[in-house]
Amino acid sequence: MFIRLSIIETPAFLEAKAKESVAKLPLKEVLIASPGTIVLGWGVRMIDGVIFATFALFTLNYLVKLIGMPRTTVLAAISTAAFILIFTIPFTSKVADKMGARKLYIVFSIILALISFPAFAVMQNAGSVGATFACIVVVLGVLYAPVYGPQAAIFCELFPTGVRYTGISLIYQVGAIFAVSLTPVANTYLLAANQNQPWMVAGYVAAVGILSAVCVALLPNSTAKSQ
Repeated sequence: MFIRLSIIETPAFLEAKAKESVAKLPLKEVLIASPGTIVLGWGVRMIDGVIFATFALFTLNYLVKLIGMPRTTVLAAISTAAFILIFTIPFTSKVADKMGARKLYIVFSIILALISFPAFAVMQNAGSVGATFACIVVVLGVLYAPVYGPQAAIFCELFPTGVRYTGISLIYQVGAIFAVSLTPVANTYLLAANQNQPWMVAGYVAAVGILSAVCVALLPNSTAKSQ
C-alpha cells in the first residue's frame, strides 16, 4: 500500500490522462478489443503457475507422504529456492531486456517442459535427500526465474496505456485460477490415476511448457512503443 500510494504514475499514463484518453469502462473495452490476446496470455501464464504450484506446493505432500522425506527437509528445499529467486529473478529480467523477454520465455518454457520427467525421476527413484533437495532448488530457484521475471514486461507490451492495467490484471489474476489454483488438484488426480507414480504429472508439466511456448510465440506485436 505504501509503495502504490507513493510512486508516481508513468509518463505514458499521465499523458493519456491529460488527453482524457483513459478508458471509462476499461474491462469492457479490453474484452471487446483483445479477447484473443487475453486467452493467449492465460496460456503464457500456465507454465509459471504450474511450475510454482507443482514444485512449491504439490511436492510437499508428494515427497513427505509417498517418498518418505522429512517435512522439514522439503520445506528447507522450497525455502532455499525462494531465497535464490531473490537474485535469479532480477538477473534473468536483465538478461530478458538484452535478449528479448519473449525469446527467453519461449526457451525456458521448453526447458521446463523437457526437465519435468528427469526431475520427477530424481525425486521418485534417487533415494537421495541431497539429490531431491538439489532438484527442487534448481527447478524452482533457477529455471523458474526466466519465466517469472520477464512476465510483467511481456504483458505490459500487449495493451495500450488506457486499458493496460485492466488487461494485465485479467491475464495475471484470472490466469492464476487455471495456472495455480487448479494445478494441485489436477496433479493429485493424475498421481492417483497413475498408481502414485509421477509420470502423468510430469507429462502435464511438459505439455503446459509447450503450450506456453506456443502462446508466447503467437502473441500480437507490442503496443507499448506506439501507445
